[in-house]
Amino acid sequence: RQFIFFRSAQVLQVVKMEAALQEYQQHQKPEQAKTSSTSEKRRKKHKDKEKHDKKDSEEQDPVLQKGMKWCTICNISCTDGNWEEHLHGKQHIRKEMKAMAKEKEKEAAKSEGRDAKETSSKVAKPKALEALKQAPTFQGYLEKQSNQGNTAFKKRWFELRGGFLSWFSDVNGKPKGVIDLALSTIREDPECQNGFIVLHGGNPPTPYFFKAETTEEKEAWHKKLAAAMDTAWPMSPWVGPGGTDGDDFATVEVLFDKQETKQSAPELIAMDSQDSPQGIVAQSGCAINGALPQQRDTIPPVVKKKQVALGDFELLSVIGRGSYGKVLKVRRKDTGTIHAMKVMSKDLLIRSNMVDYTRKEKVIMANIDHPFLVSLTWAFQTKAKVYLVMDFLQGGELYVHLRRKGRFRENRAKFYSAQVALAFEYLHSRNIIFRDLKPENVVLGIDGYACLTDFGMARSFDTDNADDRTNSFCGTDAYLSPEMIRGEHYHCENDWWSLGILLFEMLQGDVPFYNDNVSVMYDQILESPLMFFKTISPDAKDLLVRLLCRDKAERLVDAAEVKAHPFFRGIDWDKLLRKELPAPFMPDVADDDTKYFDEKFTAEQPILSVCQPPDPNLNLQFVGFSYQGATPET
Repeated sequence: RQFIFFRSAQVLQVVKMEAALQEYQQHQKPEQAKTSSTSEKRRKKHKDKEKHDKKDSEEQDPVLQKGMKWCTICNISCTDGNWEEHLHGKQHIRKEMKAMAKEKEKEAAKSEGRDAKETSSKVAKPKALEALKQAPTFQGYLEKQSNQGNTAFKKRWFELRGGFLSWFSDVNGKPKGVIDLALSTIREDPECQNGFIVLHGGNPPTPYFFKAETTEEKEAWHKKLAAAMDTAWPMSPWVGPGGTDGDDFATVEVLFDKQETKQSAPELIAMDSQDSPQGIVAQSGCAINGALPQQRDTIPPVVKKKQVALGDFELLSVIGRGSYGKVLKVRRKDTGTIHAMKVMSKDLLIRSNMVDYTRKEKVIMANIDHPFLVSLTWAFQTKAKVYLVMDFLQGGELYVHLRRKGRFRENRAKFYSAQVALAFEYLHSRNIIFRDLKPENVVLGIDGYACLTDFGMARSFDTDNADDRTNSFCGTDAYLSPEMIRGEHYHCENDWWSLGILLFEMLQGDVPFYNDNVSVMYDQILESPLMFFKTISPDAKDLLVRLLCRDKAERLVDAAEVKAHPFFRGIDWDKLLRKELPAPFMPDVADDDTKYFDEKFTAEQPILSVCQPPDPNLNLQFVGFSYQGATPET
């Protein structure tokens, strides 16, 4: 009874409080409404003032210092020297495309008599389906560079359907991908004859590289694509590459029912939006086929592909160090695979004028595929550094083996130099010179075979210009060729000289020309005679004399002649390329062992130093550095 009485008193008190609160609210309601109305007026007045001030500031011409230019799209000032970099930078292109998208939306809304803000999927989806299912308005063959950068230009059949460009493996081949031309621009490729680039909006924009066989074909495609871009509907985020600002990768949803998707069985591809039009060179032609293919009712979807980042790797040990960074052994956390990671400071690369070399290193490594060359797996960047992730070869640097052994027997030196010769043959056939051969840049795998690594000094030449040469001074002093020291133009002959230096060092334990005084060493390279041990065979001596000939016109520089030299007698080159010959030395290591790497590096702590990020305008030089390799893990 006491509990019931206490509970009843509580309920009665609550009822009284609710009644008093209701009476108070009714009494205060008119005054609150009046106060709310006054506050709303004040907020509106303040908002109108901010809009007016913003408009005045936008209409007012900026006061610029001498040598400065003003970008009206980004509302920032740039120096004359950085103006071109800014115009081709990620930030400017993204804002330029957003402005274009808004203008297109306004025009489309005005023509259809609706509000420009109405961009729901109820409006866009029927238009997308209608565009994708119509007959092609233009079609033919083009050469396309893979967005992942892991292959050279490949011949593909292209069909333009409304605002979408789709491509197939052949006229009647499997569908490979699709590009939404909305929010896209087309530009000439200054580094490629008959080439052009389609940049699609996103964050950053996704580049697509194409090349036609003739100028007429390029102009025809250019005209058709430009017209399609002008009339393409700017789709909502659910359709079209780069539809949202926050995505790093372009995604396109499946726009067909299950029956159509099942019949077409399209291949799923991934488009990396980090690639850049800078530094990519087209290398092959294409042809137009006038035959009409069988009409298709399906366009392949594009799936999202996760880009790797620094947090995906565990740092295990330091295995090398260079002038612009260091190399670490790392483990990918989700797969447990071991890789080598090259880390470089952006600020140091900029101050040393090495940005262009680093970009070319990434492009070359992404496009090579040879058993005796280390290729690129991933490339990514942070605000302060760039990262190249490649295969980890447990056998370590040839330099370490040579230092511990003193010198190699002739059969072992022949084995490694033959693999270097095959690697040079492959690179030179693609108009690439290595320019930095030395024992530190030759690494051994667990199978005992050698691979060239570190393409920081590599250079690619114009495939359409047989007379293209360079006179750049770079490399390691003791391995420099006479023509490089003399400042002459050179090409592949420079690499064959360095092979002679490497072979000499493997057979005799030291380079033929060396002095602590660099000027004296250069004089030795230009004038001093070669001195051989008595143990050097006549065939080895003859090959070294011909490789180390100071007159590059008389030097042995043809891969076929090098392979046919008596020194390499007995080597089956086809079996060597397939790695079927027994290696003279097999590294005795586990998968994650580092005993064949220099102790002065492996003794360091595997940590990344703190670097100051470069100026944002200078950082534009690294736009498009990321690369996503075609590996099972990804």
